[in-house]
Amino acid sequence: MKKKADAWNHNETLTPHGIRLRDEIFANVDYHDYTIDIAEYEDMWSCKVYKTQAMKTVWFPKAADNMGSFFGGCSCGVPNVDAVPCHHMVAVVKCGRINDLNQNNVMPRWWTTEMWRKQYPAELNSLNNFSLESIKLTEQPDKTIRYCPPFVAPNKPGRPSEGRRIKGPLEETKPKKMRNQALYEAMERSKKRKNSTMKSG
Repeated sequence: MKKKADAWNHNETLTPHGIRLRDEIFANVDYHDYTIDIAEYEDMWSCKVYKTQAMKTVWFPKAADNMGSFFGGCSCGVPNVDAVPCHHMVAVVKCGRINDLNQNNVMPRWWTTEMWRKQYPAELNSLNNFSLESIKLTEQPDKTIRYCPPFVAPNKPGRPSEGRRIKGPLEETKPKKMRNQALYEAMERSKKRKNSTMKSG
């Protein structure tokens, strides 16, 4: 299996994709552009990182996880969303004031080769020589499981997804010419009504 061979023949700390991500992230940050205040606590490093007037709080654990990663977080939210170090975290690493941190171990553990190898254990061999037809011929179906038709299941609360709301007159997407024509006709009807009431009065 090619993926398994790739994982076990790769000898870098990070996977190939992890290396690409690391290089892209670290290449674009010059730590001289930042002001960094570092505080040490019992279980973590907490850093106030300033760029211009904006301040963000970066943190790193003092103990690595079971795969050697010191990946932490930042109040900017990028590590939580993108699952990679943000430029504030990179600035702290590149300034070199926390000895335990380097470019590899601040990457999250899911980009490590060790995690990659856990997905393809060396002692297990996956079977790939099967198809849906062969499964149908060799396996018996579970007759205790039944398909529930949609009309039997209870209706979901809320508005049905297939029912579309009828648009109001101001939401109609008629062509501009048609809208102008409708407006002209409405004005003409109003004038006629006004003239008829004046004559009758």
